[in-house]
Amino acid sequence: MIPEALLQPQVRQWIQEHENEEPAQLMLQAHRFPAIPVREAVAQIQARQKVKHKLPAWYANEKILYPPTLSVEQASSEETGLYKAALLQGKTIADLTGGMGVDTWYLSRHFEKAFYVEQQENLCAFAIHNFKAMDVTHVHVVHDEAENFLRQAPALDATYLDPARRGEGNQKLYKLADCQPDVTQLLPLLFQKASTILLKAAPMLDIQQGLSELCAVKEVHVVAVKNEVKELLFLMEKGFIDPPLLKTVNLSPEGEQSFQFYITEEQQAQAFFSEPQAYLYEPHAALMKAGAFKLVGERYRLKKLHPNSHLYTSLVLAENFPGRSFKILFAGKTDKKVLRQFFPAGKALISSRNHPMSVQQLTKKLGLKEGGDRYLFATTFASGKPGIIIAERVG
Repeated sequence: MIPEALLQPQVRQWIQEHENEEPAQLMLQAHRFPAIPVREAVAQIQARQKVKHKLPAWYANEKILYPPTLSVEQASSEETGLYKAALLQGKTIADLTGGMGVDTWYLSRHFEKAFYVEQQENLCAFAIHNFKAMDVTHVHVVHDEAENFLRQAPALDATYLDPARRGEGNQKLYKLADCQPDVTQLLPLLFQKASTILLKAAPMLDIQQGLSELCAVKEVHVVAVKNEVKELLFLMEKGFIDPPLLKTVNLSPEGEQSFQFYITEEQQAQAFFSEPQAYLYEPHAALMKAGAFKLVGERYRLKKLHPNSHLYTSLVLAENFPGRSFKILFAGKTDKKVLRQFFPAGKALISSRNHPMSVQQLTKKLGLKEGGDRYLFATTFASGKPGIIIAERVG
């Protein structure tokens, strides 16, 4: 339950006054604040520091209170919350793994009525408080397990699940059948209640593994934020039997980069190879996760440097490439004179892709420090020989 002291105005004021300070130092100075429940108040400060950039809309609302740290860490970001919300709409939805309530909050925007379902009573208490603090009146908090709720629930338009992926000893779990609730066993009941199911899985889950455990998958969404894969989503539709569409997206302050395809398209695509030409291309992380290695080259008329490098090249700049584009300044063997010419300050943005040496090893061997605005790619060329590419970002 929510500690009553956190609801007191003087405690809320203390949190605001100290929220930019180091939590560990505040704990050491607890004796200075005898009227304040310092441990609970510092936990709120820690949470606010975590959500400041992750969930700016929540951070801006000083009435919101945060549950234990794990729920805050596992909550979706604002970018991914908004992305998921755009995938579903209707009259009623149930978030069957409520947690901190972030996904419920975003998903409920496109529904007349929403259910937040959570088996942990303390999380339900925080959810009730926070939905009220945000003036959300159409979300109903239900303290129950997902399966029990479903058996008694009315007909729904959609359901959403983000199963717990932690096992005994805090072990990370990836297979869907190992997570709680086990969505693979719940599917028949889920489709009895709703025609659409949105499932969030571990970003590390193999997509083919996920498809083999599920049914009626209409779309698979691989979502990256600032070129780091954050979410893997399976959108299921009752009765759907066709091959799923894979949608990859990279969300960043500069905009949204997307690439979508069917697995059969990648299987039928043909790759062509070349030594480095005028431009270099690196697909974004979501596309790499989805595995469209041949198809992206085919669609943008690019050639691969090597079957295992997943770097591409062209003579003419390809517009709107789903990833990063570079103008090649040099390509060839490692040469200290060349390095001094292009990196006079001794700084480079180093990347190792299909190269015998890691970034750390390269940094040490080449005598370069991380930094600057020019890139050094250590990779393997079409000839099978390792080498370096020095480049400048153009997109």
